[in-house]
Amino acid sequence: HFVHEGFQALADDISVINQELKVLPGFPSLKIWDDVLKKLNVHNKLLNQIRPNIQKFQLPVSDNYCTQPLALKSVILLNVKNTPGFEIEELTGIKKFNVVKNNTYRYRFVQGLDQQQEHFQILNKLLPQINVYKVSSPQTPLAIKEFGDFLLNNIKING
Repeated sequence: HFVHEGFQALADDISVINQELKVLPGFPSLKIWDDVLKKLNVHNKLLNQIRPNIQKFQLPVSDNYCTQPLALKSVILLNVKNTPGFEIEELTGIKKFNVVKNNTYRYRFVQGLDQQQEHFQILNKLLPQINVYKVSSPQTPLAIKEFGDFLLNNIKING
């Protein structure tokens, strides 16, 4: 939705944060489920399927792709729920710490390489500089535009 609204994509589901606490650009494509593509009026016939038997496709975003590292300002944890309406909670303290730590990609490698202290120091440097939100949306109906508008109205996303 955001790319279709003119925002630039920086990364998909995994982001690398460098020593300067900036998010490095990922690949200029997004992995999108077929139901989301349909909602965005994008046909999957010309897109590469991620894996056989899974209705998820690679959507190129070369035209709306950010090529420069950006300072991390917010982390948004997305959840689904079985009730109507969108909900948002800004996390602080230990909740904020745990969300960022628990969403470290392959955290078991951090432990296995005995890098917990370095990782903890990076988190201590990063966490005061960012906002962390837990945002919940109904699983159905799929309301991409409405959810995007909710995020834009409730989180300072740009700037």
